[in-house]
Amino acid sequence: MKNFLRIIIINSIVFLGVFVMIFAGAEIYLRAKKTFQAQTFTAVGLPIYEKSDEVSWEHKKNFSLPDYYGEKLELNCRGHRSAPCRTTPAEKSILMLGDSFTFGINIKQSAISPLLLEKNLGSDFEVMNAAAIGYSIDQYATYIQKYVLTTSADRYRTDAIVLNIFVGNDITELRRHTVLKEQNGIP
Repeated sequence: MKNFLRIIIINSIVFLGVFVMIFAGAEIYLRAKKTFQAQTFTAVGLPIYEKSDEVSWEHKKNFSLPDYYGEKLELNCRGHRSAPCRTTPAEKSILMLGDSFTFGINIKQSAISPLLLEKNLGSDFEVMNAAAIGYSIDQYATYIQKYVLTTSADRYRTDAIVLNIFVGNDITELRRHTVLKEQNGIP
């Protein structure tokens, strides 16, 4: 009985060791291969991005794709997947940041959460969907610095910022981005 128990323990240790080595090897391979390439400026086959010196990439402004799940995918004058830009500012505005969940990847424009929120809040509110597929925490911080905490003409007047973080990758992908390292002035 002692030998049987010893064999089970040894086999379990060997199995766990091999599993850890395979996992570590895959992680090293993927990091060395640099699977994330911002230079392509497409996400899930969508040609909606342009290079940005501050946040690596941003949405093209006033851009649309004719057929995206039966509707037109439209980006407004700010490059947001939101309602068209208003000529007169709303009484209250909310800036929503996030990645593909907030952007509404594979969802019709009429069903994305920022537009539904704006519809439910009423005409006194504007909800700006500044989400971008693949963004992580450093890019959210840089985006806020560029468009909210600035005094430039590009500044967004906002009463609230809603940051949607997907813990599955927004935090772990931070190690692959260098936005904060490149811009020392951003906390």
